[in-house]
Amino acid sequence: GLVTCYSELGLGTTMKIYLPALQGQSPAPGSEEPLAAEQLRGSETILVVDDEPALREMACLALEEMGYQALTAGSGEEALDLYRQKGAEIGLVVLDLGMPGMGGHQALREIMALDPHARIIIASGYSANGQVKASLESGAAAYVAKPFRLADLLRTVRRVLDQ
Repeated sequence: GLVTCYSELGLGTTMKIYLPALQGQSPAPGSEEPLAAEQLRGSETILVVDDEPALREMACLALEEMGYQALTAGSGEEALDLYRQKGAEIGLVVLDLGMPGMGGHQALREIMALDPHARIIIASGYSANGQVKASLESGAAAYVAKPFRLADLLRTVRRVLDQ
């Protein structure tokens, strides 16, 4: 593709974005397999760790609606404390990588040191390279892109729990 930019003082800016035409068939939006809600349900306890309260709340509501028990932490430090207290009850951790303080990657390593069998899904707005790749190599079971679609999150949670 190509992006051009033209700007004149007092007149404004024009941005033109040229993308290549799509070749072949593309699935229609929303045409992916419908969710089999019963297959995504569960009763396990999920720890959702994210420094953004709205994302934590949205994820927890979706998980609880599907029957899961949800715990939350707003930082890596808080997640580690909670995991020390309730690790035996926690079936899975959904962990944001980009948090201030103890970041998600460090929290992942600390949780894995406490419990090498911990199931952790990392959530990140970054592509699957760099920190995401390092986290997957450090023991994370899966990756979900942020902002995540709730269907993707629920599918990934169920898949990792069933592994």
